[in-house]
Amino acid sequence: MRPGRLARRINERMQRLAEHDDLLRRAAVARVQRERSALAELRANLEGKNPLAILERGYCIVEAGGRVVRSAASLAPGERVTIRMMDGRAVAVVEETTYDEDL
Repeated sequence: MRPGRLARRINERMQRLAEHDDLLRRAAVARVQRERSALAELRANLEGKNPLAILERGYCIVEAGGRVVRSAASLAPGERVTIRMMDGRAVAVVEETTYDEDL
């Protein structure tokens, strides 16, 4: 094989190698971007489901006996409850419960 032909083949192979290297790098960058996007979506989904996030919107969580109160029917007058807010807690005593029949 002549030296000129060999050099040309080497240059062609090096060019192909550089093209493949470029394709691999682009694919890696695209994959990382897709994964970051998916991770950001998962994070937003998890943050939206965080029960403490509702406290930042002005809601409270009422607990009695260490358990979250889900229904007014589970409370009795005189029972002590803890009201959990965004920046702290308060202890209260139930005076009366009423029921919303619409709900």
